[in-house]
Amino acid sequence: MQVLKLWQNKFTGSIPSRLGQNGKLTELDLSTNKLKGLVPKSLCFGKLKSVLEILLLHGNRFSGEIPLDIGKLKSVLKMDLSVNNFSGAIPPEICANTKFIAFMITYGLSAAARVQLWK
Repeated sequence: MQVLKLWQNKFTGSIPSRLGQNGKLTELDLSTNKLKGLVPKSLCFGKLKSVLEILLLHGNRFSGEIPLDIGKLKSVLKMDLSVNNFSGAIPPEICANTKFIAFMITYGLSAAARVQLWK
């Protein structure tokens, strides 16, 4: 499976960590559901690290810090983490990704976290 689009399905719970074990997944769209908890680190490294191009998680209830390793996704062109309940700083590795076509993270972060993105 290369593309998994499950947006607007009212899914609840958390993202299963084994989802990150699919080494062929190039697009993951779990946006506009009711998913909560932490974003599993398995989405950020291992088999997905060099193949995932689109990661859309906006419009959920994810909380905690954005995983530091999310900035190490080598092939990501588009990432949307907006409209969640993240806290803490945005990992600087995200800002270092020169392949981005689009990176979106609007509200759902504290003011301190937004400021740190631009330092």
